[in-house]
Amino acid sequence: MSWTTRNGSNAGATTPVAAWHDRVVLSSDLILGNADDRVVANIAHDGAVPVGGSYTVTTNVTLPPDASGNWNLYLVTDPFNVVYEFQYEGNNASTNQPITIRFARSHPDGGDGVRGGQPGRGGFGFLERAEHRGRPCLRGLV
Repeated sequence: MSWTTRNGSNAGATTPVAAWHDRVVLSSDLILGNADDRVVANIAHDGAVPVGGSYTVTTNVTLPPDASGNWNLYLVTDPFNVVYEFQYEGNNASTNQPITIRFARSHPDGGDGVRGGQPGRGGFGFLERAEHRGRPCLRGLV
């Protein structure tokens, strides 16, 4: 998956620290930060960002084997509050991105799609399809 994070023009300065994390979260509802949220990745960022500047991340994310179904995907920048932002701390989370995740029962190359266990039982399976707004957005081994 990929995302771009921007240091907005209201920031007033280059980020005061150069290292923080971006967090990828699956939520079964539209509320980020409650008990149903599942953190699927914390991705380290290294490098200060000037006012109006941005950075783009492209990475693989391992989904939990029991994540099949409808979810809301969120990205949270600086979830550990390392970057001091004065009055702008509240703008670090994306809006929800609805996705549907389906795991295949068999691997398309003819294998069983199971790596170290069974999907939903602590193992890994083949991700058949993840959809965002009805369009495929992810495919691969999980």
